[in-house]
Amino acid sequence: MKQYQGRIYLGFFAFFLARFFEVSTYYLVGQGIDQIGLSLDTMGMDFSIGSITLGIIFFVGLRFLAVSYARRAIRRVGILVSYDLRQRLYPAVLRQGMEFYA
Repeated sequence: MKQYQGRIYLGFFAFFLARFFEVSTYYLVGQGIDQIGLSLDTMGMDFSIGSITLGIIFFVGLRFLAVSYARRAIRRVGILVSYDLRQRLYPAVLRQGMEFYA
């Protein structure tokens, strides 16, 4: 099953990358809250969290893409491995003869 090793590692890496994007959204939410808190403390009316909002949306989108790819990759490897195992097992079952089924 070494032929699927690269695909499995790539799927696991995509899951890791998705977790990084997930943490990035929490970090940006924290930055936005801090920025709002600072602007309320200084009573300044000139603050904008638009860039933070766009960053959160961007990282959520990247996380969605990474998780979707990772799930497809791992599922595809599972399907291919089960197919290969079934192909290897079927000739052995046929060699059992009628006594096996009786």
